[in-house]
Amino acid sequence: MPKPTVRMDRGIHTVHANNNTAPYTSSANCKPSWREQYESNTSREKFMRRRPDGVNIKVRKINIGFEETLPKRWFPVNGAPQMMCDVISLLFPAGERFFIDSVRHYKSQITDPELQRDVAAFIAQESMHTQQHLKCNSLLKTHSKYAKMFETVPFFILKAVKILFPARTQLAVTCALEHFTALLSDQLLRNTHFEKHANPVYAKLWMWHAIEETEH
Repeated sequence: MPKPTVRMDRGIHTVHANNNTAPYTSSANCKPSWREQYESNTSREKFMRRRPDGVNIKVRKINIGFEETLPKRWFPVNGAPQMMCDVISLLFPAGERFFIDSVRHYKSQITDPELQRDVAAFIAQESMHTQQHLKCNSLLKTHSKYAKMFETVPFFILKAVKILFPARTQLAVTCALEHFTALLSDQLLRNTHFEKHANPVYAKLWMWHAIEETEH
């Protein structure tokens, strides 16, 4: 006797016992899956733009002064958070330029006005992030002989990604890394301990960056 086969049809489980029997359904009123929502022509753009109400990508002009007189140990209560933030800051310029290029590649193909505005704002935010972290990194490089290496290596890695992988894969990498930075930003914004104990200049840099990461 042939084994029953199961076919998924728009959220309805249809079971066929064999080729000669009529199918029956186990759930006629199942909601469409997330994949079916995405694949629907009427809901695809809405699905891709899901964002909490009231949250917009806002471009802010920031100019943070990283003076040589700033303390080397800007988070004195615990060295671990500072080390993590310093290394991430050194990685950011290469990553953010990669993000901008991967999104800009598809900018001319976007027809939705709202998404066009979001893309333009995203690029503007990332450009400002690059500017401020480059200023921060110039100071960090005076504190550590290894800082230059952490800043340079990502450029070579991401250059290889551009050569080896198509544009759609580069965009997928951007989306994945942006999710990672958004998770870090969420944790930073929820932790009042960081802003309380960090040097005000560094606190301003990271809190501002965290807010914009959660926006886009």
